[in-house]
Amino acid sequence: MRFPNGYGSIVKLAGKRRKPFAVRVTADYAVDVSAQKATQKYKYIGYYEKRTDAIRALAEYNASPYNQDAVRLTLGEIYARWLEQKTDTVSGSTLGHYQSSYTVLTPLIKTPMRDLRLIHLQRVFDESGRTLNVLSTARQLASQLFDYAIKNDICNKNYAKFVDLSRARDPEHLEHTAFTAEEIDRLWAAEPAEPRLSIVLMLIYSGVRVSELLELRKQDVHLSDRLFDIKKSKTASGIRRVPIHEKTAPFFARWLSQGSAPTLITNHLGKPYTYAAYRATDWVQLLKPLGLDAHRVHDTRHTCISLLTMAHVDPMLIRAIVGHKGQSLTEDVYTHFDYNLLVEAINKI
Repeated sequence: MRFPNGYGSIVKLAGKRRKPFAVRVTADYAVDVSAQKATQKYKYIGYYEKRTDAIRALAEYNASPYNQDAVRLTLGEIYARWLEQKTDTVSGSTLGHYQSSYTVLTPLIKTPMRDLRLIHLQRVFDESGRTLNVLSTARQLASQLFDYAIKNDICNKNYAKFVDLSRARDPEHLEHTAFTAEEIDRLWAAEPAEPRLSIVLMLIYSGVRVSELLELRKQDVHLSDRLFDIKKSKTASGIRRVPIHEKTAPFFARWLSQGSAPTLITNHLGKPYTYAAYRATDWVQLLKPLGLDAHRVHDTRHTCISLLTMAHVDPMLIRAIVGHKGQSLTEDVYTHFDYNLLVEAINKI
């Protein structure tokens, strides 16, 4: 018998047992971001001699709406039940986005859902240090969890809708620390043994946002011209043509030759990365052995701008390369550069 998602299940245990039929429900849900899949963690609520007894017990567990302790379900338990209903209908990348958003709520996961108030949520959001984009998706996730709890009579008000995100700051306006020349040398020295460090160097020597590089399609890379086209960006000025530095051209060639995925950069499974997966796996795991894990991903972009500035590249060219808005209407509308100038500029660093 197949039960509805989120209802629980009955399993017959191996061996000779007096009560072989176990009733279990999902107690937690672990998302493997790198593999883009979710795995259930079960809680066993009883063992029975007959399957009919187990079915009856499971029905009683779900009756009010789950059990007598339903009103004490924590935010983490609510998340597990809510996510179980989603896993059959959403993609692995969407699961990754859920997990990234859920990390913002980590300080609250052991708190009973019915005890959560706006003051608790607001404090967590204010102190998270995360970007506005991440906090916005986390607020949406929290709102869906509250709606789920309200629907199941666990609480009666959605406090997530009132969370104020005005204190969140754009990552480009946070304080950033550029990679030093010695740190960049350390990356070059380690890259032959760990080819995925090439992604970090490609970011430093192009100034693109990490999402722009991870979403870059192979068809938009023009290696012979040392250029690639950004067709999807967070801003209108971000839609641009970016020069490829002569030092990183071999990296672009290598990524172009790998796999059949449409994106240039892929994970170890040959699939496109999500930002959450890249930050949680490659960025942290590869930079930590080099003593560089204190850097944030966006530091690569700040590094490129700093290097171009120190190389005395024209500020208008810098803005064209990294996709910053011009300082005047004339610059925004009427300035067009010969793409060879962009290639010459990037090769000065």
